[in-house]
Amino acid sequence: MDAPRLFISVVSHNHEALILDNKDIIQISKLDFATVVIKDNCQNLLLEDFCKEHDLIYLDDNPNSGFGQNNNLVFKHCQKHLGLRGNDLFLLMNPDVQISSQMICSMYEQINCHNEMLWSIDLYKDNQFTRSDDSVRYFPTIFSLFKMISLQPVTKPYIKAELIDKAKVDWAAGSFLLIKAEAFLRLDGFDERFFMYYEDVDFCYRFQQCYGQKVHFLKHIKAVHKGAFNNRNIFSTHFRWYLMSLFRFCFYHLIKGRKV
Repeated sequence: MDAPRLFISVVSHNHEALILDNKDIIQISKLDFATVVIKDNCQNLLLEDFCKEHDLIYLDDNPNSGFGQNNNLVFKHCQKHLGLRGNDLFLLMNPDVQISSQMICSMYEQINCHNEMLWSIDLYKDNQFTRSDDSVRYFPTIFSLFKMISLQPVTKPYIKAELIDKAKVDWAAGSFLLIKAEAFLRLDGFDERFFMYYEDVDFCYRFQQCYGQKVHFLKHIKAVHKGAFNNRNIFSTHFRWYLMSLFRFCFYHLIKGRKV
């Protein structure tokens, strides 16, 4: 069997400045096992020209779609036009994530030595890797709704400093989530009823139900995530989307008990 290829999905919601300034994306795209696909949700001409200049795959279908729908579109494009197969790897990477090509190579080598199907890495908020991003967390419970009402954090983060390499965690943020293509296919991708939030939580939950596995945490693979965290303003549209997605997750999985 041929070595797996790595397909990287980067979705831009007016994030063209971040992508144009990210030299790591260009270097990663030059790796012989990697293909970078930029999904432009806002049809920006500067971003399109940047992709043409650096031989990145550029898509602008279905503008103004949510996180899950955009990544599903990228996956289907990779299947139909780029030869993605079941043993390949599909990486979700936010445009505000910075990771070196060396780290991508190290991650790729580690994963090829194991049979797990869902991975995350150690994300930080600064270039010095001193401020940890709480990107791996426990699943929410029905009591999480009461935390939201009292403006407490909804889900509990793992203390990453206490985790060993390849530790098993409930869910990892979609800002950087690596999935074996056959698992993405079996779960039919992301549930597009979630919009912008909790698509990653729902996917990891369904993955655990389907495979009896959790997300594997690659402790020694590090990257910087300079997230905006727009859902923290309770008067914002993002907070409303976040709240709706949390209720939807609790209804589907904790109350109704949806089966995969």
